[in-house]
Amino acid sequence: LPQRASLLAETNTVEIHREDPEEELGMRIVGGKDTPLGNIVVQEIFQDSVVAADGKLAPGDHILEVNGVNISSVTHCQAIALLRQPCDALHFLVLQEKGFTNRTAPPVVNQEVVHVILVKRDRSEPLGIKLIRKTDVPGIFILDLLDGGLAAKNGKLRQNDKVLSINGQDLRQGTPEAAAQIIQVSLKDCPGSQDSRNRSN
Repeated sequence: LPQRASLLAETNTVEIHREDPEEELGMRIVGGKDTPLGNIVVQEIFQDSVVAADGKLAPGDHILEVNGVNISSVTHCQAIALLRQPCDALHFLVLQEKGFTNRTAPPVVNQEVVHVILVKRDRSEPLGIKLIRKTDVPGIFILDLLDGGLAAKNGKLRQNDKVLSINGQDLRQGTPEAAAQIIQVSLKDCPGSQDSRNRSN
C-alpha cells in the first residue's frame, strides 16, 4: 500500500537569555486576535540577533505562551509588548514542526483542487488555521483546524490539505510565515484560499 505523509508537530519550551535585559530579541511576528490569522507566528529572525544566536526558534513557529502568559487571545500589539518586556530571560511555549512520518493509507485515486472562500463577519473573528511546512516537500499544509474557528465552521478544509494560494497569491512553494503575512494584510475577509487534498472517487 502507498504511504501517506502525516504531519508532526509538538510543543516545546524555549528559554532565551540575554545579558542586557532591554536588548531586542531580533525577530518579527505576525498574527494576533485582532488579525485574520489569530495565532502569533514567528515570521522572520534577524541575523546576529539574540534569537538567532540561541537557534531554537524558527520562522513558522507558533508562540503559545510568553513567560507563562497565554497569548492565544491577545492582540498583535499586546504580543509585541510582552516580547519587549525587559528581563534577563524569556520563556516561550511554542508549537514547532517536527517533519512528518509515513503511515499506511488506502491508494490515492486523484487529487482535487478545492476553492474555499472564508468570509469574516467581524475582524476579530479567528480563522482558526494552523499552518506548517514539511521538511522535504515544498509548500505549506494545514496542521490543525481550531474548534470554533471560521475554517472549522466552513467544513471544506481538512488536516494535511496543501494550500496552493491565498487571495490569488501563489503559495505552492511558500512558507507558513509568508501565508501569515498575506492573511494579516487582509482586513475584512479572506477570499480565495485554495488547497489541494487527496480524495478517492
